Amino acid sequence: MKIALELVSLSYQGDRYDVAVECVSEARKQCVAAGEFASFNTGMYTLSTSLKKQHSQFWSKLVDAKISLIDSGVVDDSDVTPEQASKFLTQDTMVSSAVHEKTDDEDDAFDDLDD
Repeated sequence: MKIALELVSLSYQGDRYDVAVECVSEARKQCVAAGEFASFNTGMYTLSTSLKKQHSQFWSKLVDAKISLIDSGVVDDSDVTPEQASKFLTQDTMVSSAVHEKTDDEDDAFDDLDD
């Protein structure tokens, strides 16, 4: 997610938005496969608070691509419901406090995906 955040932040008139969306999409796939749903969801929350308003065109691309939180319909252990995940992209606030919480282990695991 750090890479996506950097791409969006450094983009000129959205020239890197598509690549950033691809990064988020790939990170989601890897996190689903690794069972790292909490790390991904925390990363999405970070993107939301950092970019949703300032880079609304980027956020619209995520909405169009339907890249949202990893919910319990995808990974059983996730405490985010499918309904919450679908609302996350369009809501101004968090859908679950559990998405916002993270441990050092989760943060470290997510950082490995940026390499």
